Amino acid sequence: MVVEKGESFILYGSFFDGLFIASDGLYLEKNDSLKDRLVHARSFSRIQFKRLMFGWKKAGGFVLALLSGAKEYTDRKLTEDFRTAGLSHILALSGMHLSFFAGLAGGTGKRLFGKKSSLLLRFLGIVFFVWFAGLSPSLFRALLCSLMMLLCTAVFSLDADYFIVLCSVFLLHCTMIPKDIFSAAFILSYGALAGILLFSDFFSLGLCPFIPNKISKSLSASLGAQFATALASVHMFGCLMPCGIVSTVVVSPMVSLFIFLSLVSIFLCLILPFLAPLFGCIMNLFYEIIAATVHVFAFVPPLSFK
Repeated sequence: MVVEKGESFILYGSFFDGLFIASDGLYLEKNDSLKDRLVHARSFSRIQFKRLMFGWKKAGGFVLALLSGAKEYTDRKLTEDFRTAGLSHILALSGMHLSFFAGLAGGTGKRLFGKKSSLLLRFLGIVFFVWFAGLSPSLFRALLCSLMMLLCTAVFSLDADYFIVLCSVFLLHCTMIPKDIFSAAFILSYGALAGILLFSDFFSLGLCPFIPNKISKSLSASLGAQFATALASVHMFGCLMPCGIVSTVVVSPMVSLFIFLSLVSIFLCLILPFLAPLFGCIMNLFYEIIAATVHVFAFVPPLSFK
């Protein structure tokens, strides 16, 4: 039985060999308030999404991790390879995922309804993704940054400095959820983004004469993030993973394309269910390509300071 956070059950059963075996269960209905309806709708939609992804096997588990934050169905070997290759931030719901959905919603709204509707649909896309995926320190940071940028654009017509926005969001986040301050996700999320904003241009100057502009920008962003979080990583994990500088540049676009294709496939499968096995094969093929690429980067040993 799959149970989502927010729902309440009474389970009857017994313990056997350290495991609880449920023989029967009773679902506890909540009050018919708006909050309870939203919680139930989220739980129901996430369970249905997991059932849909079950047919896609390993690719489905990867999609669940990227779109809902449910990592319990992700292949353990792949999860370990992502960590070893310095790519854990891709599996952690963060600004990359939120920006993708905000951009997709805003771009679709602009094409269908005009420029005036794009900001509203961008806002709705952000709120829907956070509601569906659930809050984590890194995703909450991304949410506050996105909402503040939208506020500056839509209400005040300002081209806000993103670093100032990040500093403001940092103070707001510390005030609203002070317990997050001590989490690794909070420290690395803010540190990495600050490093990108402060140091990527500096690294880009050194890379531009030798590397094409698009690649140098991606590499300089990875260098900035790694540089800003190096001390925190050594303190918390006892190692650095410099391979992540290059692996992020290679794997991140592949994962973004995988997310886009998965959304298109899910949409088509909901309309034409008989296509589900075909799209499952396509997504599993793409999944294997990503897994093989990450596995290659995972061979690069980290710098240990233990």
